[in-house]
Amino acid sequence: MGKRTLLWGAGAAVLLLLLGFWGWQRGWLPTEPAARPERAGEEMRQWPLPGYAAPGVTVRSLDGREVRLADLRGRNVVLNFWATWCPACREELPAFQKVYQQARQEGWNATFLLVDVGEEQSAVEEFLRRTGLDLPVYLDREGKAAQEYLVRGIPTTFFIDTKGDIRDRVLGAMTEEQLRIRLEGMLKQ
Repeated sequence: MGKRTLLWGAGAAVLLLLLGFWGWQRGWLPTEPAARPERAGEEMRQWPLPGYAAPGVTVRSLDGREVRLADLRGRNVVLNFWATWCPACREELPAFQKVYQQARQEGWNATFLLVDVGEEQSAVEEFLRRTGLDLPVYLDREGKAAQEYLVRGIPTTFFIDTKGDIRDRVLGAMTEEQLRIRLEGMLKQ
């Protein structure tokens, strides 16, 4: 590749960047999603993204109560999909335990839904007993809630604000600090 070809390529790249910036400054390029669906639908099938309405799902607690995400409007929600067999999930659960306890003690406007995907209740209860964790765990035996959120790997965590919009999504394990920073950021707004 000659020097002249390189110069032409670099010049074209700079020109495209300048034109893109100019168009953005003049408001010709979109800065937000075109539509904000109120509930899960075909428009959201790409991926439940931050800024969009959280899909309404129902999960069952270990004591058999059904919890609907729609009933939690007005509260910040930390929705975590996990499983007992997942090493990364097991790694992050102590962080969830600490932040959950702090939220309860300090009266934060936050609800934690740690949703185990696809496992038997007895396996989940045994895991919690063995680890000594005391968390609000829910079951998604058939994986329907995980499907609505298009979860492709676990752990996956969604942060949902008081209006029912997804504020953030984290793929993979989080540290206590990462979890606390995201949750405190939601609480401030």
